[in-house]
Amino acid sequence: MKGYIQTGAGVVPEQWIDKNGHMNIAAYMALFDQGSDILLQTCGCVPSLGSDTTFVAGRILIDHRKELFLGDKWEQWSGIVAVQHGYLTITHRLRSASSIRATCDIRAKPFSVQNRVAVSLDPEIVRRLSSFRIPGQLDRFGPG
Repeated sequence: MKGYIQTGAGVVPEQWIDKNGHMNIAAYMALFDQGSDILLQTCGCVPSLGSDTTFVAGRILIDHRKELFLGDKWEQWSGIVAVQHGYLTITHRLRSASSIRATCDIRAKPFSVQNRVAVSLDPEIVRRLSSFRIPGQLDRFGPG
């Protein structure tokens, strides 16, 4: 997937299956959260232990397109859609059998762990994250 980074792959285990016989929403969210961490690590933007600035999810949009079942193989592809000094939008595509099964967009804000308030990203971080933007991908949340 052009511009995306693979942030996970596996097979749906039994513990991810809900009473309806398909993958549970909590498992989808855990994959998207883990994919965000892997993406930020790949971009060189994961806060180190003791760092004051981190990212927190402010808004999340999930679109379920086709069910995943026990034993289905899956791949997760992730990328940056938008980055500004006050926010970052991450997008994920969960694929199986060559079709997109779910998408997730996360609007994250830089956040001070110590002061518990939103902060601005350093211009170098904005530049670094911008270099990972997916070409032509629109931000589903719109500007700022």
